[in-house]
Amino acid sequence: MRPIHKGVAPASFATWTSSHSQVALPDWEAFSKRFPTIKSALKAALVQEQFGVCCYCERDLTGGAHIEHLMPKSLASALTYDYANLLASCEGEKGKGRAPETCGHLKGTRALPIHPLMPDCSAYFVFSSSGTVGPSPEAARHAPALGSISILGRDSARIVALRRVAIADIEAQLPPPGATPEAKALLLAEVQRLLVAYSAPDANGRLAPFATAVVQHLERYLTP
Repeated sequence: MRPIHKGVAPASFATWTSSHSQVALPDWEAFSKRFPTIKSALKAALVQEQFGVCCYCERDLTGGAHIEHLMPKSLASALTYDYANLLASCEGEKGKGRAPETCGHLKGTRALPIHPLMPDCSAYFVFSSSGTVGPSPEAARHAPALGSISILGRDSARIVALRRVAIADIEAQLPPPGATPEAKALLLAEVQRLLVAYSAPDANGRLAPFATAVVQHLERYLTP
């Protein structure tokens, strides 16, 4: 999970919402059926805002996405059409005919103790080189992190395996550590290069999948 900085709503969605009073807005299901073009533009804007990855697990969204209400509609109906409450989540396997395993569909109507609109959300989680995720050792962050891990299925076998592959791909790009100062310097230079590449979107506005886990893994090379 990485922080998401909300921008402005796409023009078609902003115009549509401003043309209705709060009481005149339809429910979300009716909106989806009656205004598919506006909803499609909304989802595309959310995906772009998140640099192409899921708001929760950071999976690549080219495999499918849905519009996620961070604060569930059942708990805060007034935020149903509030752009600040809308994110793009992966399908969490639901779109493949299986029960949802992760992210928005698994979360359902539950509120999250830690979420991607919190600037420090990444600091609550620790990723291992094998792709697993656990809570920060800091006492104040431990319980909230565990709650979010459970609600979002962030430790499901499938997502752990995908993170493990992403980290293995990075390892394959690194030169062997070596014992000489030259070999160590070469390794650290490549680590620094990859840290820059994975900490920001590329030229196409895309973030590498599972970048937070990859960055944590690379940063361990810099720890004395």
